Amino acid sequence: MHYNVLFDSIELEMLKQIVAQAQPDLLTLNEVQPEEIELLQKLGYHTLFAETNRESKHYGNGIAWKEQFTPHSICTIVQDLKTPLLIWETEQFSVYVTHLAPGEGEEVRFQEIQKILQYRQPASEFILAGDLNTLSPHDGYDHLELEQGMRRHGHTKFGIPVSMKVIPYLEKQGLVDILQKTNGAFPTTPTNEGTPEHEKTRHFQPLRLDYLFATPRLAAKATRGYVLHSSATEKCSDHYPIVAEFDLER
Repeated sequence: MHYNVLFDSIELEMLKQIVAQAQPDLLTLNEVQPEEIELLQKLGYHTLFAETNRESKHYGNGIAWKEQFTPHSICTIVQDLKTPLLIWETEQFSVYVTHLAPGEGEEVRFQEIQKILQYRQPASEFILAGDLNTLSPHDGYDHLELEQGMRRHGHTKFGIPVSMKVIPYLEKQGLVDILQKTNGAFPTTPTNEGTPEHEKTRHFQPLRLDYLFATPRLAAKATRGYVLHSSATEKCSDHYPIVAEFDLER
C-alpha cells in the first residue's frame, strides 16, 4: 500500500483504522510524521523514515514492513532530491519511495525521475511508489479544462500547455503502472472531507497523482490494484491510499 498522509494534520486513530482495513505487508508513505511512524511501530511494523528539509516542518518519506521481510532487508536513504529517496531492498525485490517535486513544474519532476532511475540495479526487480505529482496520458484528462483550472487558481503545476513527461518516460524504461494494469486507475485526490482549502486550489478536480510502478516480471505477479475508499480515508488526508496485491509465488 502507498499513502500520502498529509503533513498538515496527524490523524492517528484514522490511520490505525486504515492500516487495519488494508492490512498491508508493506506500506510506503509520503508526508509522514514521526508520530505516525511511532504508531506503525506499535502496530508491529519495522520502519524507515527520512525527513524532508523544508521550513522546519517535521515530515518526510517512510516505509513500514512486516517481520517476514526483516532478515534480508537493506535500507538506503538518498538526500540529493527535493524529498529523500528511500531504497529498501530484499532478496526478492526492491522498493523505491519518492515524492516528486511538490510545488514544482513537470520539467523538474522529469529530471528527478531520471536521477532516481540511475540508482536502479541492472536486472533487479523493483517497485517505484509515491505521489509523483504528475498526470498520466492514459487517464483521459481534458487538457483545456486542466489549463483553465490552473489559470483560475493561479498556478501552473501541470504546465500550460499541460505537460505529461514522467509517466511516458517510466513506461519507456519498461516499468508497468500496476493500477492501470489491474483496472484500478482511478483518482487519488482530492478526498471529500480531508482536503484543506489551500490544497483545493492545486487539486481542483479529480486527479491521479499516486502511483505504483513495477518491473515487468514483478508486475506479472500483481493480482489486484485499487484505490482504498472508506469513511477514514475520506477524512485522514487529501489523498486516498492505493493498494496493490501480489502473488509472489506465481
